[in-house]
Amino acid sequence: MYTNIFIPLTSEDIKKVNASKLATKYGVSNSYVSRVLKTKKAPTSDKAKKIMDDAIAITKPYIKKSYTEE
Repeated sequence: MYTNIFIPLTSEDIKKVNASKLATKYGVSNSYVSRVLKTKKAPTSDKAKKIMDDAIAITKPYIKKSYTEE
């Protein structure tokens, strides 16, 4: 069985993500998106998980597992 391991985004990955668009998409502030992207721990709220999933899809499209899948 596989374990879901959280791999934080690097600063280079974060630069590739348009935080403003994600903030608008999820109805949150730019600073909230920035905090979610910079965290070193797995997101816990549903909204943070979705934001992280979108960021991973942008920066690491070869990763198939998402944080909203349980």
